[in-house]
Amino acid sequence: MKQDDIKKCFTSENHYKQTKKIKDYIVENNIEITQGAIQAVGNILEDAKSQPIEKVLSTRLVKEIMDCHIALVIEIVQIKIMPIYEQILIQHCEKGQKAKQYYSNQPDEQLMVLGNTFIRLISECVFVWNIWHPNIDGQQSVYQRVYNNLVSKGMQFPKLFYFNSQKVKEFYIQSKEQMNTSPFVYSNNIQPDFFYIKKRLDGNQFQKSDLILIRNELLSLKSSELNSSQIKFIKNFEIAFKDFEKTQRFDELQIIIQSICLEFDDEVFDKQAAMDAFQKRYQSNQSNFTPSKLQGGGGGYSTDKISQFLSNGSMSSQNSSPNEQKQQLQVLNEKNRKIEQLLLENSLLQKQIKNFEDQIHTLKQNLSQNIE
Repeated sequence: MKQDDIKKCFTSENHYKQTKKIKDYIVENNIEITQGAIQAVGNILEDAKSQPIEKVLSTRLVKEIMDCHIALVIEIVQIKIMPIYEQILIQHCEKGQKAKQYYSNQPDEQLMVLGNTFIRLISECVFVWNIWHPNIDGQQSVYQRVYNNLVSKGMQFPKLFYFNSQKVKEFYIQSKEQMNTSPFVYSNNIQPDFFYIKKRLDGNQFQKSDLILIRNELLSLKSSELNSSQIKFIKNFEIAFKDFEKTQRFDELQIIIQSICLEFDDEVFDKQAAMDAFQKRYQSNQSNFTPSKLQGGGGGYSTDKISQFLSNGSMSSQNSSPNEQKQQLQVLNEKNRKIEQLLLENSLLQKQIKNFEDQIHTLKQNLSQNIE
């Protein structure tokens, strides 16, 4: 498939339907088509003469093929596309303009929508891909490096709209479980990073003898390569470790560490079930437009007005205000976190009770033998 044929797919919503054939080839791991399609997207994004609709639709294709979790795509996108996304978002932040003004200081309605869609879609991609792929081949990925760099420059990422938040969470948990079932080893030429260390703490996959090594590894991480949540995690671990040095209560330390891990996971993945339901109610009441939707995805793309509407923060509801919705979400998150912590504590207490029962049984046997 020629580059010109691929680029033609991004000239309009109608032509975009032709990308189905491209996506089918990519899913089949056709290396030539995969490389050609991603290269075409890179060329469009870097070409100042590209039309706004071309940039939006080409970015949409990258998002959709990344949703398939194909190793070849993940590798090429981090090399070819992520540096471009990083530069676009840095320049946009430095200008201090609203997303709707990305293509023009005095945009018409269509350019407002395209600007909002483009910046919001790229921002969500950077945020989600960092969650999904923090490490590749045992090293920090470009996805995480770009995300951390943008956070360090003060960029704030929007709530998910173009991604299905439940599917994002499911793949995140699945990836986390796969990491937890693999051996925790470092090759001689790979330095441990934050997520490789954290996975050892998840589910109490460490012994008392491992603590000093884990602590030293956490403290050896460079602050410049960590985001605020990771820095907070390390500080909380250090506090718990120092308390453990005083009390030597390993069982209490296990509970505290799991609480720290749960708190970190809550911050990394924004559980927005309440907001999702609210957005669905809002969309169902709109009659002025019908946004095109991805199969199983979040929202529409270049021609939908809801992107502009949501980015301006002007959602409203008959039942509650955005602030009330935010408060409800925070309450749900806190309740969920407490339930998870209580379940963990209960599991550990059950183990302690079993140990005490075994000790009592042993003592009774010893006493009985001594009496005899």
